[in-house]
Amino acid sequence: EVIVAKQRHGPIGKVEMTFNEYLTRFGDYDRTHSQTSDDAPF
Repeated sequence: EVIVAKQRHGPIGKVEMTFNEYLTRFGDYDRTHSQTSDDAPF
């Protein structure tokens, strides 16, 4: 979850994202391919 607190000429709010630790990259959160609670690492 990324909180957009200030943005010039744009909306503020929360954005759900995924983080790929191997590439150190954020990406779009895809609910259709999300992990189940049994597969969650935390």
